[in-house]
Amino acid sequence: MASDEGQYVLGIDLGTSSVKVSLLRQACGSVISTVSKATNADVPSDVETGSEQMPSKIFTTLQECLSELPVDRRRQVTCIGVTGQMHGVVLWTKLKNEGWCVPPTSHLYTWQDQRCTTEFLRSLPQPNSHLPLSTGHGCATLCWLQEHRPEMIAGYTCSGTIMDLLVALLCGLVTPVTTVQLAASFGFYNTKTMSWNNELLQKVGFPLQILPNVAEPGHMAGNLQYDWMGIRKDTPILAALGDVQCAVFSVVSSASDAVLNMSTSSQMMFPVRPDGGVPDKPNVTSSIQYFPYFDGTYLAMAASLNGGNVLSNMVSMLQQWFKTFGFHVDEDNIWSKLLELSSDASPGPVIMPTLYGERHLPERHASVSGLTQNNLDLGSIFRSLCKGLIANLCDMMPTSVMKKHGITTIKASGSVIDRNPIIREEVTKHYGSFKVESGNSCDSATGAAMFCAKQLQ
Repeated sequence: MASDEGQYVLGIDLGTSSVKVSLLRQACGSVISTVSKATNADVPSDVETGSEQMPSKIFTTLQECLSELPVDRRRQVTCIGVTGQMHGVVLWTKLKNEGWCVPPTSHLYTWQDQRCTTEFLRSLPQPNSHLPLSTGHGCATLCWLQEHRPEMIAGYTCSGTIMDLLVALLCGLVTPVTTVQLAASFGFYNTKTMSWNNELLQKVGFPLQILPNVAEPGHMAGNLQYDWMGIRKDTPILAALGDVQCAVFSVVSSASDAVLNMSTSSQMMFPVRPDGGVPDKPNVTSSIQYFPYFDGTYLAMAASLNGGNVLSNMVSMLQQWFKTFGFHVDEDNIWSKLLELSSDASPGPVIMPTLYGERHLPERHASVSGLTQNNLDLGSIFRSLCKGLIANLCDMMPTSVMKKHGITTIKASGSVIDRNPIIREEVTKHYGSFKVESGNSCDSATGAAMFCAKQLQ
C-alpha cells in the first residue's frame, strides 16, 4: 500500500490500569498524537485472591481516548494495531455483527489473578510447551473456573484476551483470532507446532471450542465493519499483539540492546534467536522465560510481578495509616515527600519486595531484615524498597546471562523509571557494567502502530 504524508496508523494499548492510543504518520513513523487515560475498571472478585476488571469500562475509556485525537487524522487512519495486558482472559458470546455493540461478557480475569494455587496448578497436566503454566494465565484461570464456577463458563462461546475481544468486535469475527504471542501467554500452547494442547486440556474437561484461532504476528484479522470514532469502515486491523513485545519493538534498534521496563510490574528483556537458549520443556523454577517475538525470534525475559504496584501499595498503606488517626493526606503529597526524604537517606534495611510473589516462586513473600533503631525513617524505608525492586530483577536476570548474549546497552523505560529518581539511581548502581540509557519511550501503543506501519511497507 502506498503511503503519503496524509496517512496515519493507529496503535491501541489496553493496559492493566490505563488505555493509551498512539497515532503515527505512516510515511516516517513519527508520533503525531497520544492520549492516555486511567480505566478505573477494577471490580470486586468473589475470590479473595482474584483480580477482575469490567470490560465495558475499558472500552468506554478507549473511546474517550480516541475522541481526543484530531478528527481529520482519525479519518485518515490506514491500519489499526491492538495490544495490551497479556495472560488474562475474558469470555463472551458470539457476535451478531451489529456495529459497535459489546456482547454479554464475563469480567476480565487479569494477569494479576492469584486464584490458582500451587496445589491446583500441580493438579493440571504439564503443558506441552516450553513455557510453564502460572496463576493468572488464561487457560489456568479457565480450568479453575471450569472446576469451581462451571456456571461462569457455560453461558459463553468465546474466550481470549481483552485485546482479542476488541479485535473481534471491530472486525465482526464470529470466531476470534489471536497471535502466537498472546496464545503463548494463555498457557497450554506449543509455539513450535503452533497448536493448543487439545489432548491435555480434554483430560480436564476444558471447553476447547471457546479458544481462539491463532496466527503469526502481522496477520490481518479483518477490516473495520463500520465507521467507528471517526475511523473509516473497511480499515484493516491486525490480530492483537503482546504489550511487552510491542514495547520492546518501539525502542530496540540493535542486537546488543536490552530493555528494562518498570511500570505496574517489571521486566528485563532482549530478543534472541530460537537457538539462543529456548528450552523444549517448561521449567517452572526458571526466572527467565522465552516468549514469541517477531519474525520467528523470541524474547528472553525476566518478568517480575513486582514493580510500581509495590510502591503504590506503600503509598496506599500510608494513606490508610493517616486515615486511622483522622488525617487525610493527598496521594501526590505522599509521593513528593517520599522522594524528597529518600534522596539523601542513609542506608536502610534489606527489603525483599516480592509483595505479589513471582511466577517462578509463587510462595515467596515480601520480607524485611536488618531493622535497627536508626533506619526506621520513611526515607530509608522507601529507598530500601526501591533498591530491593531492582535487586530482585537483577537476581531474576543475572548480568552474566546478558553479557553472554552480547548485551552492552540497557534502555530503561516505564512510568516508574521516568518519575522516580531513586529507582534510576539504583538501576545505574546494579547495572554499572552496562551503558544505561534513561528517557526511552518504551511504549506499547507506539510499538503496535510501528508494527502496523511495517506491515504496510
